[in-house]
Amino acid sequence: MRILFYLSLIIITSSFAQAQDTLQTRILSEVVIQSIQTEADTLQNFYRANQSANTEDILSRMNGVYLIRRSAYGQEPVIRGMSAGQINVTIDGMRMFSACTDKMDPVTIYVEPQNLKSIDASLGTNGNSMGSTIGGGLNLRLAEPILNQKRVSGRAGGGYQSVSNGFNYFTDANFSQPNSAYRASFIYRKNQNYKAGNGQTVNFSQFEKINFSITGNGELIRIH
Repeated sequence: MRILFYLSLIIITSSFAQAQDTLQTRILSEVVIQSIQTEADTLQNFYRANQSANTEDILSRMNGVYLIRRSAYGQEPVIRGMSAGQINVTIDGMRMFSACTDKMDPVTIYVEPQNLKSIDASLGTNGNSMGSTIGGGLNLRLAEPILNQKRVSGRAGGGYQSVSNGFNYFTDANFSQPNSAYRASFIYRKNQNYKAGNGQTVNFSQFEKINFSITGNGELIRIH
Protein backbone atom coordinates (compact mmCIF):
# COMPACT_ATOMS: atom_id res chain seq x y z
CA MET A 1 0.00 0.00 0.00
CA ARG A 2 2.85 2.35 0.81
CA ILE A 3 4.42 1.65 -2.58
CA LEU A 4 1.14 2.47 -4.36
CA PHE A 5 0.76 5.65 -2.27
CA TYR A 6 4.28 6.85 -3.11
CA LEU A 7 3.82 6.02 -6.81
CA SER A 8 0.55 7.98 -6.92
CA LEU A 9 2.18 10.95 -5.16
CA ILE A 10 5.07 10.94 -7.65
CA ILE A 11 2.68 10.85 -10.63
CA ILE A 12 0.54 13.72 -9.26
CA THR A 13 3.62 15.82 -8.49
CA SER A 14 5.05 15.18 -11.95
CA SER A 15 1.73 16.13 -13.64
CA PHE A 16 1.50 19.33 -11.57
CA ALA A 17 5.08 20.27 -12.51
CA GLN A 18 4.31 19.69 -16.20
CA ALA A 19 1.16 21.83 -15.94
CA GLN A 20 3.22 24.57 -14.33
CA ASP A 21 5.69 24.42 -17.23
CA THR A 22 2.90 24.93 -19.80
CA LEU A 23 1.72 28.19 -18.17
CA GLN A 24 3.60 31.04 -19.85
CA THR A 25 3.15 34.79 -19.76
CA ARG A 26 2.95 36.78 -22.97
CA ILE A 27 3.10 40.59 -22.86
CA LEU A 28 1.30 42.01 -25.90
CA SER A 29 2.17 45.33 -27.48
CA GLU A 30 -0.55 47.71 -28.69
CA VAL A 31 -3.11 45.97 -30.90
CA VAL A 32 -4.77 48.13 -33.56
CA ILE A 33 -7.84 46.84 -35.42
CA GLN A 34 -8.71 48.71 -38.59
CA SER A 35 -10.45 48.24 -41.91
CA ILE A 36 -8.24 47.70 -44.92
CA GLN A 37 -9.27 48.82 -48.37
CA THR A 38 -8.47 46.31 -51.07
CA GLU A 39 -7.70 47.15 -54.66
CA ALA A 40 -10.26 44.52 -55.69
CA ASP A 41 -13.16 46.65 -54.42
CA THR A 42 -14.35 47.63 -57.89
CA LEU A 43 -17.37 49.68 -56.80
CA GLN A 44 -15.39 51.74 -54.28
CA ASN A 45 -12.68 52.45 -56.85
CA PHE A 46 -15.35 53.45 -59.36
CA TYR A 47 -16.95 56.04 -57.08
CA ARG A 48 -13.57 57.40 -56.02
CA ALA A 49 -12.57 57.90 -59.65
CA ASN A 50 -15.98 59.15 -60.80
CA GLN A 51 -15.73 62.95 -60.59
CA SER A 52 -19.51 63.42 -60.79
CA ALA A 53 -20.16 61.20 -57.74
CA ASN A 54 -21.21 62.90 -54.52
CA THR A 55 -19.73 62.51 -51.05
CA GLU A 56 -22.49 60.09 -50.03
CA ASP A 57 -21.57 57.70 -52.86
CA ILE A 58 -18.03 57.52 -51.50
CA LEU A 59 -19.09 57.17 -47.86
CA SER A 60 -21.47 54.31 -48.69
CA ARG A 61 -18.53 52.23 -49.98
CA MET A 62 -16.30 52.72 -46.91
CA ASN A 63 -15.99 49.78 -44.54
CA GLY A 64 -18.02 50.29 -41.35
CA VAL A 65 -19.85 53.36 -42.70
CA TYR A 66 -23.54 53.25 -43.67
CA LEU A 67 -26.15 55.81 -44.64
CA ILE A 68 -29.71 56.52 -43.52
CA ARG A 69 -31.63 57.41 -46.67
CA ARG A 70 -34.70 59.58 -46.09
CA SER A 71 -34.91 60.94 -49.63
CA ALA A 72 -32.77 61.40 -52.73
CA TYR A 73 -30.78 64.08 -50.92
CA GLY A 74 -29.03 64.41 -47.60
CA GLN A 75 -28.25 60.85 -46.47
CA GLU A 76 -27.08 60.73 -42.85
CA PRO A 77 -23.80 58.85 -42.17
CA VAL A 78 -23.84 56.03 -39.61
CA ILE A 79 -20.81 54.25 -38.16
CA ARG A 80 -21.59 50.76 -36.88
CA GLY A 81 -25.10 51.76 -35.84
CA MET A 82 -24.05 55.09 -34.28
CA SER A 83 -25.16 58.42 -35.76
CA ALA A 84 -25.88 62.09 -35.01
CA GLY A 85 -24.38 63.12 -31.65
CA GLN A 86 -22.82 59.69 -31.15
CA ILE A 87 -20.19 60.26 -33.85
CA ASN A 88 -17.88 63.15 -34.75
CA VAL A 89 -18.06 64.78 -38.17
CA THR A 90 -15.14 67.13 -38.67
CA ILE A 91 -13.71 69.19 -41.51
CA ASP A 92 -9.93 69.40 -41.27
CA GLY A 93 -10.27 68.41 -37.61
CA MET A 94 -12.89 71.07 -36.75
CA ARG A 95 -16.06 69.66 -35.18
CA MET A 96 -19.21 70.47 -37.18
CA PHE A 97 -22.84 70.36 -36.03
CA SER A 98 -25.98 70.05 -38.12
CA ALA A 99 -28.37 73.00 -37.85
CA CYS A 100 -31.48 71.19 -39.06
CA THR A 101 -33.66 69.59 -36.37
CA ASP A 102 -35.14 66.98 -38.73
CA LYS A 103 -31.65 65.81 -39.82
CA MET A 104 -32.31 66.48 -43.51
CA ASP A 105 -29.05 68.36 -43.99
CA PRO A 106 -26.10 66.42 -42.48
CA VAL A 107 -22.72 68.15 -42.57
CA THR A 108 -21.35 65.77 -45.20
CA ILE A 109 -23.64 67.13 -47.94
CA TYR A 110 -21.96 70.56 -47.79
CA VAL A 111 -18.58 69.24 -48.92
CA GLU A 112 -18.23 67.98 -52.48
CA PRO A 113 -15.66 65.33 -53.54
CA GLN A 114 -14.02 67.90 -55.84
CA ASN A 115 -13.05 69.86 -52.71
CA LEU A 116 -11.78 66.85 -50.77
CA LYS A 117 -8.28 65.51 -50.37
CA SER A 118 -9.36 62.44 -48.40
CA ILE A 119 -11.93 61.06 -45.94
CA ASP A 120 -10.67 59.47 -42.73
CA ALA A 121 -13.05 57.12 -40.90
CA SER A 122 -12.29 56.29 -37.25
CA LEU A 123 -14.26 53.44 -35.70
CA GLY A 124 -15.28 53.32 -32.04
CA THR A 125 -13.21 55.27 -29.52
CA ASN A 126 -10.50 55.91 -32.14
CA GLY A 127 -12.55 58.97 -33.05
CA ASN A 128 -11.72 60.61 -29.70
CA SER A 129 -8.77 62.39 -31.30
CA MET A 130 -11.32 64.81 -32.82
CA GLY A 131 -13.49 65.14 -29.71
CA SER A 132 -15.50 63.02 -27.29
CA THR A 133 -17.34 60.19 -29.02
CA ILE A 134 -18.50 56.61 -28.54
CA GLY A 135 -19.26 55.69 -32.14
CA GLY A 136 -16.29 57.00 -34.11
CA GLY A 137 -15.72 59.89 -36.45
CA LEU A 138 -15.44 61.12 -40.02
CA ASN A 139 -12.78 63.68 -40.84
CA LEU A 140 -13.19 65.39 -44.22
CA ARG A 141 -9.79 66.71 -45.31
CA LEU A 142 -10.07 69.55 -47.80
CA ALA A 143 -7.92 69.80 -50.91
CA GLU A 144 -5.30 72.53 -50.88
CA PRO A 145 -3.86 74.64 -53.69
CA ILE A 146 -0.83 73.07 -55.39
CA LEU A 147 2.41 75.08 -55.40
CA ASN A 148 5.19 74.84 -57.99
CA GLN A 149 3.04 73.05 -60.52
CA LYS A 150 1.68 74.26 -63.83
CA ARG A 151 0.76 77.92 -63.60
CA VAL A 152 -2.86 77.19 -64.52
CA SER A 153 -4.47 73.76 -64.47
CA GLY A 154 -8.04 72.54 -64.18
CA ARG A 155 -10.70 70.03 -65.12
CA ALA A 156 -14.39 69.92 -65.90
CA GLY A 157 -17.02 67.26 -66.34
CA GLY A 158 -20.59 66.20 -65.93
CA GLY A 159 -22.84 63.25 -65.27
CA TYR A 160 -26.43 62.03 -65.58
CA GLN A 161 -28.52 59.90 -63.20
CA SER A 162 -31.54 58.21 -64.74
CA VAL A 163 -33.14 57.32 -61.38
CA SER A 164 -33.93 61.00 -60.76
CA ASN A 165 -33.35 62.54 -64.19
CA GLY A 166 -30.45 64.34 -62.56
CA PHE A 167 -27.70 66.43 -64.15
CA ASN A 168 -24.42 67.07 -62.37
CA TYR A 169 -21.70 69.48 -63.52
CA PHE A 170 -18.39 70.41 -61.96
CA THR A 171 -15.28 72.41 -62.73
CA ASP A 172 -12.19 73.33 -60.73
CA ALA A 173 -8.97 75.21 -61.43
CA ASN A 174 -5.61 75.68 -59.72
CA PHE A 175 -3.58 78.89 -60.11
CA SER A 176 0.02 78.61 -58.96
CA GLN A 177 2.73 81.23 -58.39
CA PRO A 178 6.22 80.84 -56.90
CA ASN A 179 5.11 81.84 -53.39
CA SER A 180 1.35 81.39 -53.43
CA ALA A 181 -1.42 79.33 -54.98
CA TYR A 182 -5.17 79.53 -55.33
CA ARG A 183 -7.84 76.94 -56.01
CA ALA A 184 -11.44 77.47 -57.12
CA SER A 185 -14.25 75.01 -57.78
CA PHE A 186 -17.89 75.13 -58.85
CA ILE A 187 -20.42 72.27 -58.61
CA TYR A 188 -24.02 72.32 -59.78
CA ARG A 189 -26.53 69.50 -59.25
CA LYS A 190 -30.19 69.41 -60.26
CA ASN A 191 -32.35 66.31 -59.79
CA GLN A 192 -36.03 65.66 -60.31
CA ASN A 193 -38.24 63.43 -58.15
CA TYR A 194 -36.50 60.25 -57.05
CA LYS A 195 -37.79 56.84 -58.19
CA ALA A 196 -37.80 54.04 -55.64
CA GLY A 197 -36.72 50.47 -56.36
CA ASN A 198 -40.21 49.43 -57.50
CA GLY A 199 -40.38 52.34 -59.96
CA GLN A 200 -42.67 54.42 -57.75
CA THR A 201 -41.96 58.15 -57.85
CA VAL A 202 -41.24 59.78 -54.48
CA ASN A 203 -42.97 63.16 -54.64
CA PHE A 204 -41.21 66.33 -53.48
CA SER A 205 -37.79 64.64 -53.47
CA GLN A 206 -36.30 66.90 -56.14
CA PHE A 207 -33.43 69.22 -55.27
CA GLU A 208 -31.08 71.78 -56.76
CA LYS A 209 -27.64 72.50 -55.30
CA ILE A 210 -24.81 74.93 -56.02
CA ASN A 211 -21.43 74.68 -54.27
CA PHE A 212 -18.70 77.27 -54.84
CA SER A 213 -15.31 77.18 -53.12
CA ILE A 214 -12.17 79.32 -53.18
CA THR A 215 -8.97 78.42 -51.33
CA GLY A 216 -5.83 80.51 -51.24
CA ASN A 217 -2.62 80.33 -49.23
CA GLY A 218 -4.19 77.84 -46.83
CA GLU A 219 -7.16 80.09 -46.01
CA LEU A 220 -10.59 78.97 -47.09
CA ILE A 221 -13.48 81.09 -48.35
CA ARG A 222 -16.66 79.16 -49.12
CA ILE A 223 -19.98 80.38 -50.46
CA HIS A 224 -23.06 78.11 -50.55
